[in-house]
Amino acid sequence: MAIEPFKINVNKPPATPIPEEFLDLTNQKFNLTRLVEPEIVQPEGKEWNDGTPSKVVEELVDYWKSGKFNWRHWEAEINKKLPQYTTPIDVDGFGTLKIHFVWMRSPRADAVPLILCHGWPGSFYELSKVIEPLSSPEDSSLPAFHCVVPSIPGYGFSEGPKKPGFKLSCVAEAYDKLMKRLGYKHYVAHGGDWGHGIIRSLSLLPNPSVLAIHTTWPIIGPPSFLKQPFQWAYMMLGFITGGTVGLSKQYCDRLMAARKYFKNETGYLQIQATKPLSLAWAMTDSPVGLLAWMREKLRVWTDEYPWTPDEIFIWWMMYWYQGPYAGFRLYKEGLPDISLQQTFSPVPMGISSFQKEMVVIPPWWMGRLHPIRTIKEHQKGGHFAAWENPDAVVGDLREYFATIIAEREELRAPKLND
Repeated sequence: MAIEPFKINVNKPPATPIPEEFLDLTNQKFNLTRLVEPEIVQPEGKEWNDGTPSKVVEELVDYWKSGKFNWRHWEAEINKKLPQYTTPIDVDGFGTLKIHFVWMRSPRADAVPLILCHGWPGSFYELSKVIEPLSSPEDSSLPAFHCVVPSIPGYGFSEGPKKPGFKLSCVAEAYDKLMKRLGYKHYVAHGGDWGHGIIRSLSLLPNPSVLAIHTTWPIIGPPSFLKQPFQWAYMMLGFITGGTVGLSKQYCDRLMAARKYFKNETGYLQIQATKPLSLAWAMTDSPVGLLAWMREKLRVWTDEYPWTPDEIFIWWMMYWYQGPYAGFRLYKEGLPDISLQQTFSPVPMGISSFQKEMVVIPPWWMGRLHPIRTIKEHQKGGHFAAWENPDAVVGDLREYFATIIAEREELRAPKLND
């Protein structure tokens, strides 16, 4: 099957995914924006309690209408920086899907294949800050990687499934076949958000080709009194004693914060996981509706990251062009998949935990699902760690995978498929 070079903007068929007509239509829709009025103004410090405030949305609308955001400029920059390709992948039961991916090959002969997996509302672009440092480290003593960054089917510029049932295991199947198509018999993987579920699914494939995984979003339920009595007792002692015995106060507080998060911040999850099509009708037609929906997450899920308007619009465009339906619908398919992913995998896991992640659990709980080889905790960063604190992610990946490379001959001398 062919691997074809891809550019987001080529002004001739068939590789023009965002033609001028589409941008003209988008401009018209911005010009016809109907703002929310009257808005109930929240008191200082609670401006975001009802969602994205009018002032924030109005500033973004004005930025677009003024012409300050130049999508064609950023298209060219992305194409220049990130070598992109597409290839058709057969997914069992779903036919052939054309998968879009970044493939930055290292000049180093000893480089190791690494697949980097994004989530929602991110895209391949979310991982763009870590790709070059991982593929071409300045210090030759550091490990180097052939970086592969696919767009989830239906996200960005990847073709989406045409029927229900496309679960995370299906994404993992597509990604594993992609890595084999590129010639990688064995590889390592990193992910956060849906990427975490995808790399978990890669590790659960029969005879997995992935030899180690790394996550920035360790997520698992609390220990059970019946199944993990010692972990459960340790946790309860922490709550009873205020963290003086058992689980530390820091993690007791984080678990209480997680409880508050699930109560107050998961409305998006419920609707995307139950009625994604109803939501998609509104946001496929309204650029401002989608912008406000995503902007809230870019604020709530980060460690006060100073988003520029251009960054926000680039992230938004990855969903606006194809439409957000597939991104929403993965919640309907993927959440049950994650809840059922309680099978232990012998594939080792490394963990990077960031203080302002939306939910922070004791990362060693993940030992119920994988051998945990390393845990790194960072005081700066949130849900989009590779964007907010790329140096920390790059450093952690290098350090963790170096230990795996030293152990696994398959990675010390990667060979192409016969």
